[in-house]
Amino acid sequence: MSTAAARPGPRPKHLQARSRLLACIDDGTWAPGVRLPPESELHKHLRVGRQTLLKALDELVREGVIVRRRGSGTYVADRKQPPLIRGRHLRLGLLWKSSVLPERIGAGFFGAMTRGALRAWGLDDTEPDWPAVKHGRPTRGRWNASARGASAECLGEALVHGMLRPPLAAVRSGKFDGVLTLGIVDDAWIEKVLALGLPAVLVDYPGDRFTDRADRVYADALPGYRAAVAHLAKQGARRIHFIGGLVGAPAPYALMTSAELADFRKRHTMLDPDSILRQHAYRVGMQDCGLPVREEWMAQARASGRELEEFAHGLAAQAEDRRPEAVVCFTREQANVLIRVFADRGLKLLGAGATDRTNEASALGIHVDGEKLGETAATLLLARLQQPERPYLRVGVPMKLVLDS
Repeated sequence: MSTAAARPGPRPKHLQARSRLLACIDDGTWAPGVRLPPESELHKHLRVGRQTLLKALDELVREGVIVRRRGSGTYVADRKQPPLIRGRHLRLGLLWKSSVLPERIGAGFFGAMTRGALRAWGLDDTEPDWPAVKHGRPTRGRWNASARGASAECLGEALVHGMLRPPLAAVRSGKFDGVLTLGIVDDAWIEKVLALGLPAVLVDYPGDRFTDRADRVYADALPGYRAAVAHLAKQGARRIHFIGGLVGAPAPYALMTSAELADFRKRHTMLDPDSILRQHAYRVGMQDCGLPVREEWMAQARASGRELEEFAHGLAAQAEDRRPEAVVCFTREQANVLIRVFADRGLKLLGAGATDRTNEASALGIHVDGEKLGETAATLLLARLQQPERPYLRVGVPMKLVLDS
C-alpha cells in the first residue's frame, strides 16, 4: 500500500468548525454563561454553510459544551457546573398555593420548599427577577442560569385571590418542561394541569390519587408522631388526645375582597388532608405504647383564632377523668394555645404538634423539613425528565420529634 493511500483525508467541515468554536470558548472569547452570536453571524465568521454550522453546534451540545435555550439563543455552559440535562435548557415551574412575594422566599413553609428545589437545580445563588404585579394578575418570581441550562419560575395566585392555586391559563402560558405543585390539594385543578401533558411532582400532597400519572412527595408523619406519643407517655400521660386541623376552604370565585374572603373562610372550613396521615401515626403511637384510643379523644379544630380558644376552654372544662393529660395536634400552634388555656385554669397539659420552625415554644415540635421536601421533589422531576418511562414514585420525607425546641 502506498504512503499516499494511507494518508488520512481532510477532516469533515463540521468538525473543523467545531474545533474553531471550541477554541474561542477555551481562550475565553466566549466565557461560561455568555450567549453565542446568532447563527446568521457565526456561519459568516467561520466561512461555512448553515448546515455545517448546525452540525458543529449539535456536536458541542451533545458534549455539554453549549446549551440551547428555547426562544433565547445558545449559551456557553459552565463545565464546572454542567447543565442539568446536557444539550437542553429546562424551564421549570413551582406552582404555589399562595401568592409569591420576595419576603416569602426567605421565610415560611412555601419559601423553604422553594429554596430546597432551587438548591437541587443549582439556582440558589441566582438573583431572582420580580416582575411588577398588576391587580388581579398572578404573582411570580423568576430565576435564570443559562450556563446551568435551567430557569425556574414561581407562579402563585393574585395578591387577593383565595383560590389557593395559580390560574390554569398562567400555567399553560408558562410553557414549562415540568412543574412542582407546592401544597396544592385541589384534585380537580391538578387533573387539568396533568391534562396539559406536563411532567409533575405533587409536593406536600398526602393523597393517593394520580398514582399512575405523577410523582408525589409528602411529609411522612409516622416517625415524628409515634415518637411524640412515646415521649408524652414516658412523661406519665395516659389520656392523650389527637387534634386535627381545620383550614379555610378555597374561595368560590376569583378576586374576592379581603373582607369577603375572611368572611367566607370563617364560615367554610375543610379538614386538612395531612390530618388523616397524622391521625394514623398517632393511632400507631398509642398502640405501640399499649394505650387505648377512644373516638372522643379525637377531634378537629382551627389552627388559631377565637374558635380554637373556645375549643380549648371546652376541653379544659371536662371532668377530671375525661380531660386530656396531653394532646398531639395537627400543628404546634394549636398545642401551644391549648397548653396556655389549661395553664390559665391552673391545669397541666403536655403537648406536641407539627412545625417547620425551631423557635422555643411550650409544646414539643414535630419538625417538617420544607427544604428537604422541595429538594426531593426537584430531584424527582429531573429524573422524570431524563427517564419519562420509569414508574411513578411516592416518597415520604420523615418528620422528626425535636426535644430541645
